[in-house]
Amino acid sequence: MAIKSWIGKASGLPSLLVDGPATITADDRVLAVVGPGQHLIADALAVPGVPTVYEGSTGRAILTRPVGDWYGVLVAGADGRSAPGLAYEHNGDPLDWDSTAARIGGVTRWAIRDEPVTGTGVVTCTPEAEPTLWETLTAHAPIMLIPTMPVPGVPPRTVIVNGVARKRVTGELIEVTIKWTEHEPRSENAPQGAVPVTTWGEWADWGEAHPDTPGWQAWSALEVAKRIQGMP
Repeated sequence: MAIKSWIGKASGLPSLLVDGPATITADDRVLAVVGPGQHLIADALAVPGVPTVYEGSTGRAILTRPVGDWYGVLVAGADGRSAPGLAYEHNGDPLDWDSTAARIGGVTRWAIRDEPVTGTGVVTCTPEAEPTLWETLTAHAPIMLIPTMPVPGVPPRTVIVNGVARKRVTGELIEVTIKWTEHEPRSENAPQGAVPVTTWGEWADWGEAHPDTPGWQAWSALEVAKRIQGMP
């Protein structure tokens, strides 16, 4: 079977149904390495508004993640989902890097491995979105920071949260400053960005929107993807 590809109806993510075993790439990035059988994969690190080429042993597909507001940002955890309505505040996107150079006796030495880049991002949200945002930021796991439109010099990033500062700007607006360190994969070709096509939360939301379908159903993963994410 060739790669089946579509944009998730509920998730908004580039989504794939692939046959394994295979290594699935998204442009130059390894998205996933899968074993035998059929696999559902969504890409949380795709740049919104930019076509991404997905390739595997059984075919090739091109998908473009939908764009959002020019000021928007997605702050996503391991499932690739973000609290809605987040905004990136203009702070100059500051980045820092330490060469770790040490000078001893007139000789300069560098560490065998470079230190990762660090940075700071400022996000605003409503009080309703704050609990979900806070849960993502405090999850003790890498998170993804993804502008909802292409921004030159500000790519989707996978980062480790070093610290968070929060303050209320107005009664309906909260500002969160995120201090982060760039997450380094274990190896150069380690998979990055693969997340579930459908989450339990999206299934629950679908159920609430379809009260005529009683309770949880014993559907296959493919049936869930068709009903909730619009898989063709």
